[in-house]
Amino acid sequence: LVRFDMRIGSFAPFVASQPLNDLTNIVHAAVQLGPDRWMLNLDERLVVLDSGTFSAGGMLLGKGGLYRTANGDLLIGSPGSVHVARYRPDRMEELHAGPALPNRYSVPTLANDGYWVTQFYADRKVIRCDRDGRELLMLPFPVENPPAEPFLLQLARHGKARGTLWIGSTRGLWRVSGDAGELRLAELDLPGLDTKRPNITAMAEGDDGTLWMCLGKDGVACYDAVRGSARWVFRNEQEGELFLSIARLDQDHLFAVRRNATPLLMRKDGTQTIAMDATAELQRLYAKLSGGLATADGGVLVYTAGLGLARFERGTRPEELLPDRSWYLPVRPVFSHAERDALGRIWLTSDRGAYVLDPTTDALHALDPLHGIPAANSSNVSVSPDGEVLLLGERTLRFAPSFRPLGDSLSFAFRSVQISGIDRTGEALSGVAHTMFPANDLTVTFSSVSLFAGDVFTYAYQLTQDGRAGSVVKLGKQRMLNLLGLSPGTYTLKVIAEGTAARPAVAQLTFVVGPAWWQTWWARAVLMVLGVALVVLVTRQVIAARYRRKLRALEQERAVERVRMRIARDIHDGIGSGLTKITMMTRQLSGDPVQAQRIARASKDLVNELGEIIWTVDPRNDDVAAFVAYLRSTIGKQAEDLPIQMVSDLAYDPACARTSLPPDLKRNMLLVMREAMNNALKHSGADRIDVILSIDPQEVLLRIQDTGKGFEVDQAREGGNGLHNFRKRAEEIGGTLEIRSSADGTVVELKVPMPSTNVGIT
Repeated sequence: LVRFDMRIGSFAPFVASQPLNDLTNIVHAAVQLGPDRWMLNLDERLVVLDSGTFSAGGMLLGKGGLYRTANGDLLIGSPGSVHVARYRPDRMEELHAGPALPNRYSVPTLANDGYWVTQFYADRKVIRCDRDGRELLMLPFPVENPPAEPFLLQLARHGKARGTLWIGSTRGLWRVSGDAGELRLAELDLPGLDTKRPNITAMAEGDDGTLWMCLGKDGVACYDAVRGSARWVFRNEQEGELFLSIARLDQDHLFAVRRNATPLLMRKDGTQTIAMDATAELQRLYAKLSGGLATADGGVLVYTAGLGLARFERGTRPEELLPDRSWYLPVRPVFSHAERDALGRIWLTSDRGAYVLDPTTDALHALDPLHGIPAANSSNVSVSPDGEVLLLGERTLRFAPSFRPLGDSLSFAFRSVQISGIDRTGEALSGVAHTMFPANDLTVTFSSVSLFAGDVFTYAYQLTQDGRAGSVVKLGKQRMLNLLGLSPGTYTLKVIAEGTAARPAVAQLTFVVGPAWWQTWWARAVLMVLGVALVVLVTRQVIAARYRRKLRALEQERAVERVRMRIARDIHDGIGSGLTKITMMTRQLSGDPVQAQRIARASKDLVNELGEIIWTVDPRNDDVAAFVAYLRSTIGKQAEDLPIQMVSDLAYDPACARTSLPPDLKRNMLLVMREAMNNALKHSGADRIDVILSIDPQEVLLRIQDTGKGFEVDQAREGGNGLHNFRKRAEEIGGTLEIRSSADGTVVELKVPMPSTNVGIT
């Protein structure tokens, strides 16, 4: 590399290795990082030149390129891959004074003028450091066998013991009072516990300075620092799982996480302990729990060893926690510790780097080299009273309260668009794709591009048809969508990509599914006209068929009428004239005038009866008006010259005047009337007989009522045929007969349904 000074016109070579030959000091690519700072691909290794000094050879690159983006990110090319060196975000600084060891935990002082650090596993001690990490005070732990491993730190910020540093260890609770205090043991005297130095696995402070502690597998205890007394909150009487963390939810409740078991929600006074619900999915999550803490809104966030995070919100009851949301990371970080800062953000440490969960966006930001944080492993996080965050791990990093992690950008696009198997990608992405039936099946593939978001994206889609938006459908990790059998309309397809850190990205396309030819307005109009024509044609055919049936019925009826008229004429002209001749001849007999009179009377009766038959058969007498007139004449003749009052009430609906009555109905009703009148004249001794006839479109009613002495209907004379004949005639014409008799008289009532109107043609 050669530098040319334009002010004095001189060249200055920069040689990284000696002796100089053709195979060394070859710069394949270079980018400027600052006024006198360069990044070089020197001899196929990544080298930094800073103020004329070369750093040691780093990554082996080959003949790869270097590129610096506008925001300061450095892209480093190598065979088969591109590496990224992110620029460091603002409001973060690295502390170089103190050693960054994985076996150290820290907590800021109350005045935020330094840190307390505990060191374990080797050279166990408590260290007081200044803000830059330089050691100010060292308090060694006593050498014991087995040793007390000081894993936990809790600085009292409330109550009378404010400022006390509590150290939780595998062998008891220790305390340091004041910045220059001594390390002392605080014994815990709890009933049922065989030691005053139990294994303390988690600690949390209450608003009054009370210390809440998880004691290994034994349960949860409360320690009053002023009185030096302890009590049980939850005592695990049986063999159980190790308690991993304790969090204060509100004034009354604590939340405890156990290994391989459901978390517990407990009252601080020890009166109630509730295990959270455990569905099959949650059971799998609970098997990998590594801790939990309270969120700013009173909910709970639990973290796991490899299965991500899960958040629970408070339910309607104080003791209720309901699943809200989960985050899964493909790198499967093992989370070990978490704290909440003044903005409600939750900082988490893991073997894959630190993370920040922002509750305002639900984005989980990674704090690793890809995001400008020079640490790939972190073990402990602590928050100072004024909101500063200290992150310990491979390095010691301090973040100001206004720190904002580098966000991940997400690009999302459609890869292909197929409509019924035909590629329409260009048309669909450049504008609106138009299709026609049967091309109404849509297949879309899509993908996401994010340079720094190293997680798996999930997808969802929403389909809008003719302005009506459908519901959002989750696709999971599926990157292809099939929509089959779409109905005609204008569609907008919106596909959403989501990740744990990047903001959701949306891509959409618009397409139109045209109707089939039979779905167009003109096709529907033609089909409607054809349908109406078909209905008219079928209707005409049905009407014509009915008309023909009526014609056939009318012809048959007229044929029957012609036969009846011929029979009436033949009876009248043949048999009737003969009977009349016999009657006349018997009147001329002189040998036996009595016998001759009998023959003449019988012949006359026969002629009368024959006349009734002729009247009945003759179709000219079939209508209701003729029938009523004939009954009125018959009643008058039958009551002639008799000492009895005969009253007739014969009426019919004028609408029925021309309605035809069958011959059998006329004859049977006539005979029933005559027989009932004869019975009343012969047997009842009545002085009055009422004959009532009523005809309407529904029914024919005949009632014969006398004022005689009556009789026992059930004990009628054996051998008599009158009542039997009444019922028989009623059955023949489909009617009902009712006979009622008492000392006040007898009533014979016949009801016959009105027959259907005869078919006629006008």
